[in-house]
Amino acid sequence: MSILTGHRGAKKEFPENTILSIENAIQNGCKAIEIDIHQTKDSQLVVIHDPTIDRTSNGRGRVDSYTYQELLEFDFGQGQQIPTLFEVLELSKKTQMKLLIELKVHGIEKQIVTLIDEFKLYENTYIISFHHSI
Repeated sequence: MSILTGHRGAKKEFPENTILSIENAIQNGCKAIEIDIHQTKDSQLVVIHDPTIDRTSNGRGRVDSYTYQELLEFDFGQGQQIPTLFEVLELSKKTQMKLLIELKVHGIEKQIVTLIDEFKLYENTYIISFHHSI
């Protein structure tokens, strides 16, 4: 059985890993969304693929060198702000979409599991990583 999955949302049509991209992927039939997670300077979990904001925003620098509030100052395409994992989990709960969360950095695993537990999204959430130790 295969499930239509949006990679970083509907990244071909909308700014990747944004709420707009994820919502449009769902509206266009995706039943699952793959997202990427990094941590900010103030330990917020944000949805972004790269360790820097250079490629996907009008800013420059490492995600972990900014607080979440500082990141909200940047445009991540079409007026979109960088979303938190919390916001995406809210959307997942509301829409019943499956969520594949790719961990990009070490040390955030417990924080992610705590959020999944808070939303009771055990059945719809998968954690993946290319880092075998995670």
